[in-house]
Amino acid sequence: MTLMIKTLLPTVVLLLFVLSSYSQGNYVPGSIVLKSGDSIVGFVKSQDEEKLKDGCFFKRDIDSKPDFYAADSIKSFRFNNRFYESKNIGINNPKNVFLECLVDGKVDLYFLKDNDSIHYYVVNRDNKLIELLNTSELIIVDDRVCYRYFYDYIGTLNSTFADYPPIFPDVKKTRFTSDQLVKIVKKYNDEACGDEVCIVYKKNIKPVTYIGFKAGVNYSNINFNPKFEETTDFWSDLNSSHTAGSSISIFLCQKNLFGSVNMSQNLSIGYSVDSYKSDIFSIEMQTLSIPFYFSRYYPIGNFKPFINFGIDNVITINFKTYPERFKAGFIEWTTSRYQINGLVGLGLEYSLKSMNYFISCNVELGNGINGTGSIARQVISSTNSRLKIEAGCNIKIGK
Repeated sequence: MTLMIKTLLPTVVLLLFVLSSYSQGNYVPGSIVLKSGDSIVGFVKSQDEEKLKDGCFFKRDIDSKPDFYAADSIKSFRFNNRFYESKNIGINNPKNVFLECLVDGKVDLYFLKDNDSIHYYVVNRDNKLIELLNTSELIIVDDRVCYRYFYDYIGTLNSTFADYPPIFPDVKKTRFTSDQLVKIVKKYNDEACGDEVCIVYKKNIKPVTYIGFKAGVNYSNINFNPKFEETTDFWSDLNSSHTAGSSISIFLCQKNLFGSVNMSQNLSIGYSVDSYKSDIFSIEMQTLSIPFYFSRYYPIGNFKPFINFGIDNVITINFKTYPERFKAGFIEWTTSRYQINGLVGLGLEYSLKSMNYFISCNVELGNGINGTGSIARQVISSTNSRLKIEAGCNIKIGK
Protein backbone atom coordinates (compact mmCIF):
# COMPACT_ATOMS: atom_id res chain seq x y z
CA MET A 1 0.00 0.00 0.00
CA THR A 2 2.86 2.40 0.84
CA LEU A 3 4.42 1.78 -2.57
CA MET A 4 1.09 2.40 -4.29
CA ILE A 5 0.70 5.74 -2.49
CA LYS A 6 4.25 6.82 -3.37
CA THR A 7 3.64 5.87 -6.99
CA LEU A 8 0.30 7.61 -7.46
CA LEU A 9 0.59 10.65 -5.15
CA PRO A 10 2.69 12.82 -7.51
CA THR A 11 0.24 12.10 -10.33
CA VAL A 12 -2.75 13.00 -8.15
CA VAL A 13 -1.14 16.32 -7.19
CA LEU A 14 -0.34 17.12 -10.83
CA LEU A 15 -3.84 16.32 -12.06
CA LEU A 16 -5.47 18.32 -9.28
CA PHE A 17 -3.26 21.26 -10.21
CA VAL A 18 -4.40 20.96 -13.83
CA LEU A 19 -8.00 20.79 -12.65
CA SER A 20 -7.72 23.91 -10.51
CA SER A 21 -6.12 25.86 -13.37
CA TYR A 22 -9.23 25.63 -15.53
CA SER A 23 -11.81 28.36 -15.39
CA GLN A 24 -15.35 27.36 -14.47
CA GLY A 25 -16.89 29.74 -16.98
CA ASN A 26 -16.20 33.32 -18.06
CA TYR A 27 -18.24 36.20 -19.44
CA VAL A 28 -17.51 37.57 -22.88
CA PRO A 29 -19.09 40.43 -24.89
CA GLY A 30 -22.44 39.41 -26.35
CA SER A 31 -26.11 40.29 -26.63
CA ILE A 32 -29.61 38.91 -26.20
CA VAL A 33 -32.81 39.55 -28.18
CA LEU A 34 -36.01 39.74 -26.13
CA LYS A 35 -39.37 38.44 -27.31
CA SER A 36 -40.33 42.03 -28.05
CA GLY A 37 -37.49 42.20 -30.55
CA ASP A 38 -35.39 44.58 -28.46
CA SER A 39 -31.68 43.81 -28.36
CA ILE A 40 -29.60 44.27 -25.18
CA VAL A 41 -25.81 44.41 -25.34
CA GLY A 42 -23.80 43.06 -22.43
CA PHE A 43 -21.87 39.93 -21.47
CA VAL A 44 -22.81 36.26 -22.00
CA LYS A 45 -21.32 33.39 -20.02
CA SER A 46 -19.29 31.09 -22.27
CA GLN A 47 -20.00 27.51 -21.19
CA ASP A 48 -20.57 23.97 -22.41
CA GLU A 49 -22.83 23.50 -25.45
CA GLU A 50 -25.15 21.14 -23.59
CA LYS A 51 -25.82 23.85 -21.00
CA LEU A 52 -26.34 26.56 -23.61
CA LYS A 53 -29.24 24.66 -25.18
CA ASP A 54 -31.28 25.27 -22.00
CA GLY A 55 -30.44 28.95 -21.57
CA CYS A 56 -27.75 31.56 -21.00
CA PHE A 57 -26.43 33.69 -18.18
CA PHE A 58 -26.32 37.37 -19.13
CA LYS A 59 -24.92 40.51 -17.49
CA ARG A 60 -25.65 44.06 -18.61
CA ASP A 61 -22.33 45.12 -17.03
CA ILE A 62 -19.31 42.95 -16.31
CA ASP A 63 -19.58 43.61 -12.55
CA SER A 64 -23.36 43.23 -12.28
CA LYS A 65 -25.26 40.18 -11.07
CA PRO A 66 -26.05 37.68 -13.89
CA ASP A 67 -29.60 36.80 -14.95
CA PHE A 68 -30.56 33.46 -16.46
CA TYR A 69 -32.66 33.46 -19.64
CA ALA A 70 -34.31 30.17 -20.59
CA ALA A 71 -35.15 29.19 -24.16
CA ASP A 72 -38.81 30.17 -23.71
CA SER A 73 -38.06 33.65 -22.32
CA ILE A 74 -35.98 35.26 -25.13
CA LYS A 75 -35.64 34.89 -28.90
CA SER A 76 -31.87 34.53 -29.23
CA PHE A 77 -28.40 35.37 -27.94
CA ARG A 78 -24.95 35.61 -29.46
CA PHE A 79 -21.28 35.81 -28.44
CA ASN A 80 -17.89 35.01 -29.98
CA ASN A 81 -19.39 34.86 -33.50
CA ARG A 82 -21.81 32.19 -32.29
CA PHE A 83 -25.55 32.66 -32.68
CA TYR A 84 -28.25 30.74 -30.77
CA GLU A 85 -31.98 30.88 -31.53
CA SER A 86 -34.91 29.55 -29.51
CA LYS A 87 -36.70 26.80 -31.45
CA ASN A 88 -39.43 24.30 -30.65
CA ILE A 89 -38.07 20.81 -31.38
CA GLY A 90 -40.82 18.80 -29.67
CA ILE A 91 -43.41 16.76 -31.56
CA ASN A 92 -45.59 14.95 -29.03
CA ASN A 93 -44.10 16.97 -26.17
CA PRO A 94 -43.32 20.52 -27.40
CA LYS A 95 -40.08 21.87 -25.96
CA ASN A 96 -38.11 25.04 -26.62
CA VAL A 97 -34.32 24.86 -26.69
CA PHE A 98 -31.57 27.04 -28.06
CA LEU A 99 -30.16 25.74 -31.34
CA GLU A 100 -26.81 27.00 -32.58
CA CYS A 101 -27.15 28.54 -36.02
CA LEU A 102 -24.48 27.35 -38.46
CA VAL A 103 -25.89 28.87 -41.66
CA ASP A 104 -28.32 31.80 -41.81
CA GLY A 105 -29.91 32.21 -45.24
CA LYS A 106 -33.02 31.32 -47.19
CA VAL A 107 -32.47 27.83 -45.80
CA ASP A 108 -31.00 27.76 -42.28
CA LEU A 109 -28.87 25.04 -40.69
CA TYR A 110 -28.85 24.46 -36.92
CA PHE A 111 -26.84 22.35 -34.50
CA LEU A 112 -27.75 20.78 -31.14
CA LYS A 113 -25.64 18.74 -28.73
CA ASP A 114 -27.72 16.75 -26.26
CA ASN A 115 -26.32 14.03 -23.95
CA ASP A 116 -23.21 13.81 -26.15
CA SER A 117 -25.42 13.15 -29.19
CA ILE A 118 -25.25 15.45 -32.22
CA HIS A 119 -28.38 16.70 -34.03
CA TYR A 120 -28.71 18.87 -37.14
CA TYR A 121 -31.82 20.74 -38.29
CA VAL A 122 -32.77 22.75 -41.37
CA VAL A 123 -35.41 25.47 -41.61
CA ASN A 124 -36.80 25.45 -45.16
CA ARG A 125 -38.41 28.18 -47.25
CA ASP A 126 -41.75 27.54 -45.52
CA ASN A 127 -40.10 28.22 -42.14
CA LYS A 128 -40.54 24.57 -41.10
CA LEU A 129 -37.95 23.02 -38.77
CA ILE A 130 -36.86 19.53 -39.93
CA GLU A 131 -34.25 17.28 -38.31
CA LEU A 132 -31.59 15.73 -40.53
CA LEU A 133 -31.27 12.05 -39.63
CA ASN A 134 -28.78 9.33 -40.44
CA THR A 135 -30.45 6.27 -38.91
CA SER A 136 -28.82 2.85 -38.85
CA GLU A 137 -29.42 -0.78 -37.93
CA LEU A 138 -27.26 -3.72 -36.93
CA ILE A 139 -26.96 -6.42 -39.59
CA ILE A 140 -24.92 -9.63 -39.95
CA VAL A 141 -22.77 -9.97 -43.07
CA ASP A 142 -20.50 -13.04 -43.46
CA ASP A 143 -20.89 -13.81 -39.74
CA ARG A 144 -19.81 -10.27 -38.85
CA VAL A 145 -21.97 -7.66 -37.10
CA CYS A 146 -22.05 -4.37 -39.07
CA TYR A 147 -23.95 -1.10 -39.14
CA ARG A 148 -26.07 -0.27 -42.18
CA TYR A 149 -26.82 3.45 -42.58
CA PHE A 150 -29.93 4.71 -44.35
CA TYR A 151 -28.72 8.27 -45.16
CA ASP A 152 -32.19 9.74 -44.46
CA TYR A 153 -30.71 13.26 -44.53
CA ILE A 154 -29.99 12.97 -48.27
CA GLY A 155 -33.72 12.72 -49.03
CA THR A 156 -34.51 15.54 -46.59
CA LEU A 157 -31.98 17.86 -48.24
CA ASN A 158 -33.25 17.00 -51.72
CA SER A 159 -36.79 17.89 -50.61
CA THR A 160 -35.56 21.11 -49.03
CA PHE A 161 -33.67 22.06 -52.20
CA ALA A 162 -36.42 20.82 -54.54
CA ASP A 163 -36.59 24.12 -56.44
CA TYR A 164 -32.92 23.80 -57.49
CA PRO A 165 -32.25 20.33 -59.04
CA PRO A 166 -28.66 21.10 -60.18
CA ILE A 167 -27.53 20.71 -56.57
CA PHE A 168 -28.81 17.10 -56.24
CA PRO A 169 -25.53 15.41 -57.37
CA ASP A 170 -23.62 17.37 -54.70
CA VAL A 171 -26.21 16.47 -52.07
CA LYS A 172 -25.72 12.76 -52.84
CA LYS A 173 -21.97 13.09 -52.10
CA THR A 174 -22.49 15.01 -48.83
CA ARG A 175 -21.34 13.23 -45.65
CA PHE A 176 -23.10 13.59 -42.32
CA THR A 177 -20.57 15.98 -40.76
CA SER A 178 -20.75 19.61 -39.68
CA ASP A 179 -18.37 20.87 -42.38
CA GLN A 180 -20.09 18.94 -45.17
CA LEU A 181 -23.61 20.03 -44.17
CA VAL A 182 -22.55 23.67 -43.85
CA LYS A 183 -20.92 23.47 -47.28
CA ILE A 184 -24.01 22.09 -49.07
CA VAL A 185 -26.49 24.46 -47.38
CA LYS A 186 -24.26 27.45 -48.15
CA LYS A 187 -23.94 26.27 -51.77
CA TYR A 188 -27.74 26.16 -52.11
CA ASN A 189 -28.16 29.63 -50.58
CA ASP A 190 -25.43 31.10 -52.81
CA GLU A 191 -26.61 29.53 -56.07
CA ALA A 192 -30.38 29.32 -55.71
CA CYS A 193 -31.24 32.43 -53.73
CA GLY A 194 -29.78 35.19 -55.85
CA ASP A 195 -28.67 38.27 -53.94
CA GLU A 196 -30.02 37.16 -50.56
CA VAL A 197 -27.39 37.35 -47.81
CA CYS A 198 -26.07 34.03 -46.46
CA ILE A 199 -24.11 34.07 -43.18
CA VAL A 200 -21.98 31.10 -42.10
CA TYR A 201 -21.09 30.74 -38.41
CA LYS A 202 -17.99 28.58 -38.14
CA LYS A 203 -18.63 25.48 -36.06
CA ASN A 204 -15.78 23.77 -34.26
CA ILE A 205 -16.48 20.66 -32.20
CA LYS A 206 -13.82 21.22 -29.55
CA PRO A 207 -12.22 18.41 -27.56
CA VAL A 208 -13.46 18.11 -23.97
CA THR A 209 -11.17 16.79 -21.24
CA TYR A 210 -12.23 14.60 -18.31
CA ILE A 211 -10.30 13.43 -15.25
CA GLY A 212 -11.22 10.18 -13.56
CA PHE A 213 -10.45 7.29 -11.25
CA LYS A 214 -11.00 3.58 -11.80
CA ALA A 215 -10.37 0.32 -9.97
CA GLY A 216 -10.76 -3.30 -10.90
CA VAL A 217 -9.57 -6.88 -10.90
CA ASN A 218 -7.11 -8.63 -13.24
CA TYR A 219 -6.89 -12.24 -14.34
CA SER A 220 -3.39 -12.90 -15.70
CA ASN A 221 -0.92 -15.59 -16.63
CA ILE A 222 2.70 -15.82 -17.80
CA ASN A 223 4.02 -18.29 -20.39
CA PHE A 224 7.72 -18.74 -21.14
CA ASN A 225 8.69 -19.25 -24.77
CA PRO A 226 11.91 -21.39 -25.00
CA LYS A 227 14.42 -21.17 -27.83
CA PHE A 228 15.26 -24.88 -27.79
CA GLU A 229 12.69 -27.62 -28.31
CA GLU A 230 14.40 -29.96 -25.86
CA THR A 231 13.69 -27.52 -22.99
CA THR A 232 10.01 -27.07 -23.81
CA ASP A 233 8.77 -29.48 -21.12
CA PHE A 234 10.95 -27.82 -18.48
CA TRP A 235 9.69 -24.30 -19.21
CA SER A 236 6.07 -25.42 -19.57
CA ASP A 237 6.21 -26.53 -15.92
CA LEU A 238 6.96 -22.92 -15.02
CA ASN A 239 4.00 -21.49 -16.97
CA SER A 240 1.44 -20.03 -14.58
CA SER A 241 -2.31 -20.55 -14.44
CA HIS A 242 -4.78 -17.63 -14.57
CA THR A 243 -4.90 -15.97 -11.17
CA ALA A 244 -6.56 -12.83 -9.81
CA GLY A 245 -5.05 -9.45 -9.02
CA SER A 246 -6.21 -5.89 -8.40
CA SER A 247 -5.54 -2.44 -9.83
CA ILE A 248 -6.26 1.25 -9.24
CA SER A 249 -5.69 4.04 -11.76
CA ILE A 250 -5.98 7.75 -12.45
CA PHE A 251 -6.72 8.73 -16.04
CA LEU A 252 -7.36 11.56 -18.47
CA CYS A 253 -9.95 11.23 -21.22
CA GLN A 254 -10.27 13.63 -24.15
CA LYS A 255 -13.60 13.36 -25.98
CA ASN A 256 -14.82 14.88 -29.27
CA LEU A 257 -11.66 13.55 -30.90
CA PHE A 258 -11.13 14.21 -34.63
CA GLY A 259 -14.25 16.39 -34.62
CA SER A 260 -16.47 13.44 -33.59
CA VAL A 261 -18.41 13.33 -30.32
CA ASN A 262 -18.23 9.54 -30.45
CA MET A 263 -14.43 9.26 -30.31
CA SER A 264 -12.07 9.73 -27.37
CA GLN A 265 -8.44 9.15 -26.46
CA ASN A 266 -7.45 7.95 -23.00
CA LEU A 267 -4.23 7.95 -20.99
CA SER A 268 -3.97 6.53 -17.49
CA ILE A 269 -1.39 5.58 -14.91
CA GLY A 270 -2.17 2.76 -12.51
CA TYR A 271 -0.78 0.44 -9.91
CA SER A 272 -1.46 -3.31 -10.09
CA VAL A 273 -0.74 -6.31 -7.91
CA ASP A 274 -0.84 -9.69 -9.69
CA SER A 275 -0.24 -13.22 -8.45
CA TYR A 276 1.00 -16.05 -10.69
CA LYS A 277 1.08 -19.71 -9.72
CA SER A 278 2.65 -22.68 -11.50
CA ASP A 279 3.32 -26.28 -10.51
CA ILE A 280 6.72 -25.27 -9.09
CA PHE A 281 6.55 -21.69 -7.82
CA SER A 282 4.38 -18.61 -7.36
CA ILE A 283 5.08 -14.90 -7.98
CA GLU A 284 3.55 -11.77 -6.51
CA MET A 285 4.27 -8.93 -8.93
CA GLN A 286 3.71 -5.18 -8.55
CA THR A 287 3.53 -3.20 -11.79
CA LEU A 288 3.00 0.27 -13.11
CA SER A 289 0.51 0.26 -15.96
CA ILE A 290 0.37 3.15 -18.48
CA PRO A 291 -2.23 2.36 -21.16
CA PHE A 292 -2.96 4.65 -24.11
CA TYR A 293 -6.04 3.76 -26.10
CA PHE A 294 -8.94 5.09 -28.16
CA SER A 295 -12.65 4.59 -27.48
CA ARG A 296 -15.51 4.57 -30.00
CA TYR A 297 -18.97 5.22 -28.54
CA TYR A 298 -22.40 4.11 -29.79
CA PRO A 299 -24.76 6.33 -27.74
CA ILE A 300 -28.29 5.29 -26.84
CA GLY A 301 -29.66 8.21 -24.82
CA ASN A 302 -27.62 8.57 -21.62
CA PHE A 303 -26.15 5.09 -22.10
CA LYS A 304 -23.09 4.75 -24.34
CA PRO A 305 -21.73 1.31 -25.22
CA PHE A 306 -18.12 1.61 -26.39
CA ILE A 307 -15.17 -0.35 -27.70
CA ASN A 308 -11.51 0.23 -26.76
CA PHE A 309 -8.34 -0.36 -28.76
CA GLY A 310 -4.74 0.64 -28.06
CA ILE A 311 -1.65 -0.39 -26.10
CA ASP A 312 -0.64 -0.81 -22.46
CA ASN A 313 2.90 -0.17 -21.20
CA VAL A 314 3.57 -2.42 -18.20
CA ILE A 315 6.63 -1.78 -16.01
CA THR A 316 7.58 -4.19 -13.21
CA ILE A 317 8.52 -2.26 -10.08
CA ASN A 318 8.82 -5.16 -7.62
CA PHE A 319 8.11 -8.88 -7.29
CA LYS A 320 8.48 -11.75 -4.83
CA THR A 321 8.85 -15.44 -5.57
CA TYR A 322 7.94 -18.46 -3.51
CA PRO A 323 10.11 -20.46 -2.89
CA GLU A 324 12.69 -17.67 -2.73
CA ARG A 325 15.45 -19.69 -4.49
CA PHE A 326 13.68 -19.38 -7.84
CA LYS A 327 14.14 -15.61 -7.88
CA ALA A 328 17.89 -15.75 -8.52
CA GLY A 329 17.89 -18.98 -10.50
CA PHE A 330 15.08 -18.61 -13.02
CA ILE A 331 12.66 -15.75 -12.49
CA GLU A 332 15.03 -12.80 -11.98
CA TRP A 333 16.39 -13.11 -15.51
CA THR A 334 13.35 -14.29 -17.39
CA THR A 335 10.36 -12.32 -16.11
CA SER A 336 9.86 -9.11 -18.10
CA ARG A 337 10.86 -5.77 -16.65
CA TYR A 338 8.96 -3.94 -19.39
CA GLN A 339 6.16 -5.20 -21.55
CA ILE A 340 4.01 -3.60 -24.23
CA ASN A 341 0.60 -5.19 -24.63
CA GLY A 342 -2.01 -4.88 -27.34
CA LEU A 343 -5.34 -3.85 -25.80
CA VAL A 344 -8.92 -4.40 -26.99
CA GLY A 345 -12.12 -4.26 -25.00
CA LEU A 346 -15.67 -3.07 -24.57
CA GLY A 347 -17.76 -1.37 -21.95
CA LEU A 348 -20.78 0.73 -21.05
CA GLU A 349 -20.85 4.36 -19.92
CA TYR A 350 -23.69 6.31 -18.31
CA SER A 351 -23.68 10.11 -18.46
CA LEU A 352 -25.21 12.32 -15.78
CA LYS A 353 -24.61 16.06 -16.32
CA SER A 354 -20.81 16.53 -16.27
CA MET A 355 -20.12 13.10 -14.73
CA ASN A 356 -19.68 9.79 -16.53
CA TYR A 357 -19.84 6.37 -14.85
CA PHE A 358 -18.56 3.28 -16.62
CA ILE A 359 -17.64 -0.37 -16.47
CA SER A 360 -15.24 -1.94 -18.96
CA CYS A 361 -13.61 -5.25 -19.80
CA ASN A 362 -10.25 -5.23 -21.64
CA VAL A 363 -8.10 -8.07 -22.90
CA GLU A 364 -4.31 -7.56 -23.15
CA LEU A 365 -1.63 -9.72 -24.73
CA GLY A 366 2.07 -9.00 -25.17
CA ASN A 367 5.66 -10.19 -25.05
CA GLY A 368 8.11 -8.81 -22.55
CA ILE A 369 11.69 -7.65 -22.84
CA ASN A 370 13.74 -9.92 -20.61
CA GLY A 371 16.94 -9.61 -18.65
CA THR A 372 20.33 -11.00 -19.69
CA GLY A 373 22.28 -14.06 -18.58
CA SER A 374 22.63 -17.77 -19.27
CA ILE A 375 19.07 -18.54 -18.19
CA ALA A 376 17.55 -15.74 -20.26
CA ARG A 377 19.38 -16.96 -23.37
CA GLN A 378 17.31 -20.14 -23.22
CA VAL A 379 14.07 -18.14 -23.45
CA ILE A 380 12.80 -16.06 -26.38
CA SER A 381 10.41 -14.07 -24.23
CA SER A 382 7.71 -14.33 -21.61
CA THR A 383 4.14 -13.84 -22.83
CA ASN A 384 1.65 -12.21 -20.51
CA SER A 385 -2.11 -12.38 -21.14
CA ARG A 386 -4.48 -10.38 -18.98
CA LEU A 387 -8.22 -9.87 -18.59
CA LYS A 388 -8.95 -6.60 -16.77
CA ILE A 389 -12.42 -5.66 -15.47
CA GLU A 390 -12.69 -2.08 -14.20
CA ALA A 391 -15.32 0.37 -12.98
CA GLY A 392 -14.94 4.09 -12.38
CA CYS A 393 -16.11 7.60 -13.09
CA ASN A 394 -14.78 10.80 -14.61
CA ILE A 395 -15.72 14.47 -14.46
CA LYS A 396 -15.34 17.19 -17.04
CA ILE A 397 -12.65 19.80 -16.41
CA GLY A 398 -12.75 23.24 -17.93
CA LYS A 399 -15.64 24.87 -19.76
